[in-house]
Amino acid sequence: GNQYELSIWELATGKTLHRFLTSARVVETVAISPNGAWAVYGGGGRETPDAAFLELIDIRTGHRSVVEFSAKNDFASNGMTAMAISPDGNELCIALSSADDGISWQHRLLSTRLKFSSRTKQEQPADAPIPPGAGDWRNLSVLRTGLGTDLEYSQDGQHIAFALWNPQKVEIWNAASGTLAASRDLLSDDFDAFAFEKDDQLVIAGNFATKSIENSGTIVNQTMSSPPALLQWDWRSNKLQTSQFPAPVDISCLQYSVQHESWIIGFVGGRLNVWRPGTVEPFTELSGHQPKECWGVAFSPDSHRIYSVGDDASLNVWDTTTQGLITRRQQQTQLTSCVAVSPDGRWIATGSYDNTVVVWQAESLNVQYTLSGHTRAVRTIAFSPDSMTLASSGRDGNVCIWNMSDGTLKVTHHDDDSTIRAVEFYAEDALVNVNAKGRIAARSLQSGQQVLRNEGQEVHSLAIAPSGTLIPVPPLFAGQHPNSPILKAAAGDLLLYGEKFGPFKLLHVPTRSLWLEQHYPGTDIRSLAFTPDGRTFAVAGDDHAVHLWHVASGQEVLTFSDLPAAVNQVAFSPDGQHLAAALHDGTIRIWHAPQ
Repeated sequence: GNQYELSIWELATGKTLHRFLTSARVVETVAISPNGAWAVYGGGGRETPDAAFLELIDIRTGHRSVVEFSAKNDFASNGMTAMAISPDGNELCIALSSADDGISWQHRLLSTRLKFSSRTKQEQPADAPIPPGAGDWRNLSVLRTGLGTDLEYSQDGQHIAFALWNPQKVEIWNAASGTLAASRDLLSDDFDAFAFEKDDQLVIAGNFATKSIENSGTIVNQTMSSPPALLQWDWRSNKLQTSQFPAPVDISCLQYSVQHESWIIGFVGGRLNVWRPGTVEPFTELSGHQPKECWGVAFSPDSHRIYSVGDDASLNVWDTTTQGLITRRQQQTQLTSCVAVSPDGRWIATGSYDNTVVVWQAESLNVQYTLSGHTRAVRTIAFSPDSMTLASSGRDGNVCIWNMSDGTLKVTHHDDDSTIRAVEFYAEDALVNVNAKGRIAARSLQSGQQVLRNEGQEVHSLAIAPSGTLIPVPPLFAGQHPNSPILKAAAGDLLLYGEKFGPFKLLHVPTRSLWLEQHYPGTDIRSLAFTPDGRTFAVAGDDHAVHLWHVASGQEVLTFSDLPAAVNQVAFSPDGQHLAAALHDGTIRIWHAPQ
């Protein structure tokens, strides 16, 4: 048989408690008890080649017990394809399936009331149940056509949901009486997973028929949902409600959290989404710049609008709530590389490879100024906190400072010919910029630069932690902050920057020291962003992912992975509710920001 490994993990520590190896023809299904004391898995060909089996594991002791289902005990079957444990941990339901020819599947549904060792003073009882004997099982269904693929108990333990393939259907069984309570045929091209949201509502993930034509009771044509959908079935009233995903996804598993009223959705490829019904979908995809690239994204101060720019030289304006395109504007003649919104909400600025910066009136979206001061492409722009000043920089190595009251050029700073990749204000009259030589420099608007750090390799991204961000003082610098192990950062104290080949670092400016240093080897870190409260920051680049890091712990807490393209910029909405990413395939991905 094949070699399989079952791992038991402790959530609190992330440590592996046990690893169990087993040889079997196939392992199909696994479950763990609600109290975490025991686990069970099943499949086919464990000890007898053509017999189904389940194995009970006592997690505390590692003791294992095998139960076989064969012709000897009147349960002839060559595979166990689904199982579920009741919420109280006292009942186990299984689906036995077999196909002598590998095509014509048959199945039966069994359940058993589990028995546990009684506690005595002399010995501590096992935490796992006593292996059920042949006479302990109850037939919920007789041998029927179809392959059983999934089982789930309702949250009150009174009903069991059972999924079948060929024919495609979902059934609801009464756990106590063993009778069929409801059944629903699925016109489904791809059934992925299901879970109970409420005791009378089952949510099913997959591709489903949204339109069909019947001829004398026979379906002759049907339109499948594309992209996939979550189908909510109220099985008592037999009513359906669909939540369709905005982009193609491949769901592998579902789980509902009663406490948080949220869905945890697992996708093929490793991505995990948390979705609360009634909010935005797990993600929304905006397609305003395809087939060109999308280079920049920014939110309005009230978080009601999203602005994006791209290779098509356009400025797109989106409604955050509806995710609909409000309008499109085009003034520049080449790739528009960056976008920024003034803190007071009056202005939107866009920088372009035609060497210009265009300032738009946010209300009317008319052009207020066209600023010409660069000799090469503009790569980055930023407004001062008081919205009175705009800084622009790019491939000519210049930092141009513009007066927003009349659009005049205040001053131009030029230190060398290296491309400036990012610029950010940390006060009304002070900013930081990074360049392709790895120089991180601060300057006032009128004076020369003060080099904070030289990295020796290209620095491509920059973010400044919000004033008031809390961060533990590293042990090495504890002596400089003896009164508290937690520092409340002032404006400009903490700079986060990302490099071309994977490192990203948090620089404590007053001490010129690195307080955090991590890396994604080989990844161009193109964009960084802090949440408005400073608790979390996002890291994104050409690894097709957005990584979220917790500032206080210095740990990665969530990753939006398996994106269709590299990420050119990320931004959090000012209200902290949304996270947006500009992708190199021309799309904008919007998530509900984790709280």
